[in-house]
This record gives sequence, structure tokens and C-alpha cells, in this order.
Amino acid sequence: MNEAIKSIQSFHDQYLMHLGDIINLLPVGGGSINQTFKLVTLHQTFFVKVNVVDQFPDLFECEFKGLHEIAAVVPENVPNVICIGEEDEHQLLFLEWIEPGGSTEFSNQEAGRILAVLHQQTNEKFGLAYDNYMGALKQVNKECDSFTEFYTENRILPQVKLSVDKGLIGKDKIIAFERFCSKLDELIPKEPARLIHGDLWRGNLLHSRDEKPYFIDPAISYSHREADLAMLRLFGRPSDALFEVYEDEFPTAPGRLERERYFQLYPLLIHLNLFGMGYFDDVMQIVKPFNH
Repeated sequence: MNEAIKSIQSFHDQYLMHLGDIINLLPVGGGSINQTFKLVTLHQTFFVKVNVVDQFPDLFECEFKGLHEIAAVVPENVPNVICIGEEDEHQLLFLEWIEPGGSTEFSNQEAGRILAVLHQQTNEKFGLAYDNYMGALKQVNKECDSFTEFYTENRILPQVKLSVDKGLIGKDKIIAFERFCSKLDELIPKEPARLIHGDLWRGNLLHSRDEKPYFIDPAISYSHREADLAMLRLFGRPSDALFEVYEDEFPTAPGRLERERYFQLYPLLIHLNLFGMGYFDDVMQIVKPFNH
């Protein structure tokens, strides 16, 4: 029997028996670094994520904290966390099951409105009180006084260093990234540090069967809100209705689309480091204008 399934069953029998016997436990899609399951008990249905504790320490604790911070602002648009725990060598995260539906014009409009509400949550510093994860990589959130410092020291240069260490980017290319970072004050409009989802590609915006948008799998920080908007347009962009409503509710500075590639550099570097040279050209195209 799958070891993850054994851990779920054992955890249920110890801590969740008050919700009734297990009726069904099925693998579901959506996991990359995690195994994911639909757990049906007599009284409740869960979405369960499982991975190995030693491989990604505190991953689910970070996810729980991120969901909690988003829920403090938009409580109706985040799955409820039922519990987190460990069993054998696994860590487990039990979430409310959201019955998925296809995205609609209405659900995309709602997503734009809710995202605008989330981004109005501000903080004195850029960063976060703790580090978390972006996919399978640790994400540093050291608090900074400016977005330029935050994006340079916590996002771009650490990923460039990792790429160089892996032999994906030559040392001669580092100067282009450093020059890019030195121009951020000129390239990016100044705004307060705002709460962002942090990994808001289309797959982490779940549309329920009743046309309600949910934010899942966050990598939160207090950062520049255009990072979320740029991420939404990087991997399988949602309907334009989302962006239209967002701009109506909380307009961005002119020129957002022209500068979105600057925010996309960080997730592209993450993908380069996780998945290899298929992302190299996309990364280098962004910093090419600064390589002189």
C-alpha cells in the first residue's frame, strides 16, 4: 500500500475519528512536490496533501500561515485549514474540499475584485517575519525598507547564485542581473509593501462549482502587488475580465504591461532552477537590455 495513504489512514484513526469512518480515499491531480488525495469520511470531505518531512521541513506550516494571513483579509476565498500534522515520515495538510468548476466570466470578475481587496493590506516593511517556499525552493523574506532592496536581495540575486552554482547561468552573465537590479528604482513605480499571494499562476486560482474564486498554495510576502498580476499572465493567463475588474477597483500605475516582465523574472528563475535550461532564454531575454 502507498506509504502516504497509510499515513493518512493512521492520522485519521488517531485524530479525526470524530468525523466518521473513511468512506473513500482517492489520489487526485494537482500535486507537484506533494501527493494529493480526496478523503471522504462519513461527515466531511477533505483535500489532503502529503510529503516527506525531511525533504521540505515546515512546508505545510508555511502554507498554513500563508492561508491564514490571506484569510484574515478575504476569509471567504481561502479553503479552511482543518489541521496539519506528522505521521511516520510524512507531513500532512488537511484542507476543506472545494468542488472544482470551470472558470467563468463571473468567477474571473470576482477574482479580480477579491485580489484588489487583498492587495490593499499593507505593511511598513517589504518581506515577512518568516521564510517560506516558492514551489520546492526556500524563499527568503528578510524584511527590507524598499522594494528594490527586497527584490534584489531576497528574490533575484539568490536565484541567480543558485543558477550559477548549478551551471545553468555562466558567471559572465551575473553583471546583467546586477545592472537590472540597480535600475529597479527607475523601472518600478513606488508603492507601499502590500500583501501578495506570491505564486499566483492560474493553477493556484481555483474556481469552485458555484463560481467562487479561491486562492490556494500561497507563497506570501509583503511586496509589490504587480508581482501577482504579472504571475497571472505568465503561465496560462486567465480571462481579461479579471484584470479589467482589478483595474476598476484598484488601478495600477500606467505602463503595467510594459514592465510585467520585470516581475516575471523571479518565477522564471525559479523555473530555471527547478526544471532546467528550457527557461534559460526567457530569463536572459528580460535582462538582455541591461547587459552592456
